[in-house]
Amino acid sequence: MGLAIVLQSLNGILLARWLHLRRLRDILLITLLLCFFPTFVDYFGFAVDHIGFVLGDTLCIAAVIWMRHRTWISIVGAAFCHAFALSIYGPKIALISFLTIASLILEITETKKFNVKLKVHAVLHELIHALLPLVIGLAIFGLTVKLLVVNADAGRTSVNDIHAARAAINQSYLATIRFFSGDMGGLSPKIRFLPIAIILAGGSRALMLARHSCTLPGTATALLALLATPVAISATWIINYGAGQSGRLYPAHAYFFLFYLAYLLRWHQARKPALIGSIVLCWLLINLGSQRVNAIEFKSLYERAFVQRIVARVEALIPPGDLGKNPQALVVIGEIPPFAINKYIRFPPRKATSHALNSTAFAPYRQIEIINFFLGLEGVRKPTKMEQRLIVDQSRNYNAWPAKNSTFRTDNTIAAILQPYESGISITWNQNK
Repeated sequence: MGLAIVLQSLNGILLARWLHLRRLRDILLITLLLCFFPTFVDYFGFAVDHIGFVLGDTLCIAAVIWMRHRTWISIVGAAFCHAFALSIYGPKIALISFLTIASLILEITETKKFNVKLKVHAVLHELIHALLPLVIGLAIFGLTVKLLVVNADAGRTSVNDIHAARAAINQSYLATIRFFSGDMGGLSPKIRFLPIAIILAGGSRALMLARHSCTLPGTATALLALLATPVAISATWIINYGAGQSGRLYPAHAYFFLFYLAYLLRWHQARKPALIGSIVLCWLLINLGSQRVNAIEFKSLYERAFVQRIVARVEALIPPGDLGKNPQALVVIGEIPPFAINKYIRFPPRKATSHALNSTAFAPYRQIEIINFFLGLEGVRKPTKMEQRLIVDQSRNYNAWPAKNSTFRTDNTIAAILQPYESGISITWNQNK
């Protein structure tokens, strides 16, 4: 985790420099906001993948920094950065799309290329140069998937049809407003509009700079690019509507906010109000992060203690001498009662939720491994379909947890009834899964 935190801090520094921020306090503020933004708590809910998630962001930032050189080598290098980021985690497409559009906006507002002599064909040239690394990167990634990926999860690889994609695009603007006016968490009702106010002010400043430094084609391009940014950060759901609401799908939202904040930090008239507002927001997000980390720790203790109670009952049903020699089939029906997370988090996020907080450790696909870990030997195994069906039929004659008869044994099969059986309820995976 230490390496991931260092990489995330590096991402903040690289982002601030890319956004033309030079003051140390501005760079520090951007880095702190990036590290404590609610979406990233979900990164650290994974024992190994968290490094990959953060490294994917690093590659996305490196790509847009490389693109500034405007050479074929930089275009190819940026394309491979995009491809590698997508290979780490496909939903990085949202961050890649946003940073690509943001790089075009920066070119319009922060350089002299879009001057009064700029013609329409020159604007098109800039658009092509900005989009080319993205297109090449997608092509490399798509070809790699076709050649190397087998037995892909249909739910994770499905692509929306044109109607679903259009609906997701239409919803992206309202979804963005809702996210930055309460859904991101950490904000009381009185100040929940602070992030969206910063975004609107930053967007207005960017458009103002475009008007002052560009001809009509350049200004129109800037306006269209600004309007496209909410769509870009929603690219994950435009491509796959069933992607979910986990925080690891929302990193582009953090970069989206910081992009517009940077325009205010560089604007002399708005620097102080933006600095005060962002410091307040940073403080609130640090508090939210502390609350969520504490809640994760309490939830971990709760689930560990509950599993140990299940293990104690299961172990009592394993015949003497069979532990480690003759594993018994185990069927667990239902789930552990959910942990009361909201007691520990005052303003929890409604979107960008944490995997560690919003999922159960004792999941059906790993119940056998967890029980054997606490037993210290291989005492249980996955049930067959027939053994699973037998326990389901007999469970109606027993009470659910914590009743004494909620755990019982039939032949070589042990059952733990955490909840009364009903259609669609969680149940230990059988050997065919």
